[in-house]
Amino acid sequence: MSSETMTNDGLAPRGLRWWFWRAPAERLAMLRVLVGTYAVVYLSIRIPYLLSFAHQRAQQFQAVGVLSWMDAPLHPLHYQTLVALALFGAVGFAVGYAYRVVAPTFAALLLVVLTYANSWGASSTPTTSGCFTSSH
Repeated sequence: MSSETMTNDGLAPRGLRWWFWRAPAERLAMLRVLVGTYAVVYLSIRIPYLLSFAHQRAQQFQAVGVLSWMDAPLHPLHYQTLVALALFGAVGFAVGYAYRVVAPTFAALLLVVLTYANSWGASSTPTTSGCFTSSH
C-alpha cells in the first residue's frame, strides 16, 4: 500500500503519517460496538451497586468532579432514572442508533452516574487497611 493511500493526501508531517492513516468506516464502527458492548455489560453487572446509592444517608454525600456544585444528593427516583437512561443509552450507543445524539448523551449520562456513585466517598466503603478512611 502506498503512503498516498495511507495518509490524508500528504497533509500530515512526515513523522505523524502513521497517526493519519486512512481507515474504513467499518473499523470505527467496530470500535463503537466493542466500547458500547463493554459499557452495556459493565452497567448491567453494576446496576445493583449503582442503585444502592439511591438510598444512602445524605450525610455521606460529598459531591466530586463534575457534580461538585451539588449540595445534597438527588432524589432516589431521579438517580434511578439516570442509571436506567445510562443503560438504555449504552445499548443505543452500541447499536449505533441515532448516533450523533445518542453517543454524546450516553457519554454525559455515564459521566454523571459514575461521578455520582463516587460522590458517596470512601466513608461508605468498608476497609481494613485504613487507607480509605475519611478525615471528617
